[in-house]
Amino acid sequence: MDSANEDDCEEVQRVRTEMREKFLRLMTALAGQKCEFSMLEKTNVRGELKGCDRDVLNLCVSNLETPLGVIPQAILRTEDIVSVKVSNFPVKDEN
Repeated sequence: MDSANEDDCEEVQRVRTEMREKFLRLMTALAGQKCEFSMLEKTNVRGELKGCDRDVLNLCVSNLETPLGVIPQAILRTEDIVSVKVSNFPVKDEN
């Protein structure tokens, strides 16, 4: 491998590491936040986000308010979620 290729690989790895760290910080900040989830089939549910699995295929939610009642603990598949709205997310100014 030549020097330019090695530099490119190192830069890609650095960017991936930085993006992963930002993602993990975001997920940590989201834990415990009340969220509204727009689901497929035009269903809206609300609950407190607790976390996600390693591959972000599932979200763990507590006190999930559904049209049929409240579910104390639930797993939402991300493939069924159209959007997530977080009302009072603490925004940190980076300036």
